Amino acid sequence: MLFDLFVNFEILGRIHFPEKSMESMPLIRLFFTLFPYIYNLTLS
Repeated sequence: MLFDLFVNFEILGRIHFPEKSMESMPLIRLFFTLFPYIYNLTLS
């Protein structure tokens, strides 16, 4: 389920920033990469 949430964020990012790929925004890319890991730490 968390992975689905991550994918949804990825898709939303591509929709809201069509002129910029996610790769051109490294900070946002990094956040969405680390988010599932941080979320798992918070739950455990």
